[in-house]
Amino acid sequence: MLGHLGTRLIAQITPDELLDPALVSPALLPMVADEAPSRTVLCAGAGHFAAANVTLTQGVQIGAEADTGAQLLECWDQVTDRTNEFVPAYGFFQAERELASAGAGIEAVVARG
Repeated sequence: MLGHLGTRLIAQITPDELLDPALVSPALLPMVADEAPSRTVLCAGAGHFAAANVTLTQGVQIGAEADTGAQLLECWDQVTDRTNEFVPAYGFFQAERELASAGAGIEAVVARG
């Protein structure tokens, strides 16, 4: 859960009555209920509640060369291109995808133990 409690920066730009923890703490209830959602990021602040969604872009496989950082900068538009982005089905999906892109499927990782 992400909440906006009284940090100094927020306190400088937000009226005190909107920084009351009572305007954030109700977000705890759905997160601890018996039927609490999984794979959910709940944002809360000033009595407003929203769900944030995590997506992955198609990305680019670069590898680990001496100039990988420079290559990443050159490919940044491709890395951040949201065309065909998707919501991963489960947490380990990202790692599986990265391994597959590098030519090492999950089987290789499991075999290493």
